[in-house]
Amino acid sequence: MRKLFFLLLITANFILVACSDNVEATGPVTSDGRYSAAAGQVLYAQHCTVCHGEAGRGDGPTADALNPKPADFTDHELRDSRTPAERFDIINNGVASTGMPPWGAALSEDEIWAVLYYEWSLANGSEGTAAGKQIFEANCAVCHGEVGRGDGSIAESLETSPADFTDHEFMSTRSNQDLFNVITNGKTPMPSWEAALDEDQRWQVISYLRSFSFQPAVPGVILAEPTSRPEGVPPSFQQDVLPIFIANCVRCHSGESPPNGLRLIDYENVMKGSLYLPIIIPGEPEKSLIYIMTNIGTMPAVGNPLSETQVQTIYDWIADGALDN
Repeated sequence: MRKLFFLLLITANFILVACSDNVEATGPVTSDGRYSAAAGQVLYAQHCTVCHGEAGRGDGPTADALNPKPADFTDHELRDSRTPAERFDIINNGVASTGMPPWGAALSEDEIWAVLYYEWSLANGSEGTAAGKQIFEANCAVCHGEVGRGDGSIAESLETSPADFTDHEFMSTRSNQDLFNVITNGKTPMPSWEAALDEDQRWQVISYLRSFSFQPAVPGVILAEPTSRPEGVPPSFQQDVLPIFIANCVRCHSGESPPNGLRLIDYENVMKGSLYLPIIIPGEPEKSLIYIMTNIGTMPAVGNPLSETQVQTIYDWIADGALDN
């Protein structure tokens, strides 16, 4: 038995990488229908800082081990060149052959949008948004309306209806650079604002336009602690176990060629195991490699080990039958 145990340890050659206003975020969508960057900040702190860093500069504790390096969300040029929809696809589906895992397995679509807009806001200054609001009200509201719905006082007299900036589908498919080009060059019946607004002012207006899609996070927001399971309730794979793997493991164990063919991205792949052997034996955590290796601290190989609570969650889930729940 001892020989088998050490054979399993050797065979399992895993390389897992660990990878406001004093109010708690209550959900990814606010009461007025916008996405909550404050809720996104909570999720970002739980899942993203290990690679992207606390300030979003791509300098998290595992960043040096990754190639290519994690994105720097404070980079204006990077943000302005992509549409929110493109950013959503990256978060949702991951990027093959990089350390970016597919978060769609662990987060809902609303949660992904909330995280996305928190990351988006890291390249924004609140002063720019406030200045953009003043410019918008003085120059743009007459067509686009006080709250950006395209229902300004002269909107009905125009041959083409003004854009509705509260339409998330419309805004999510426009990059900041797209919006800047329209403001600069005009688009019938909208005039060019290049002569009336300097470049900084045009970018400030765009910063304000984005606030119709999300409620900005406020510095000093209190991050909500993850909710603990009630005593006696068995772990859920989707809610309790998979988030552990997503946050700590899939930066290596995802994509086309993960170590030993092991992908920890969803239930099917976890139960499939590696190219050589399964890592889960339902009902028998002491014989399951994923529990053995995390329990003795061999995994994650880089970064901090899993907490006792996380290890116990994996143990309890396997002991309960390793269900897809």
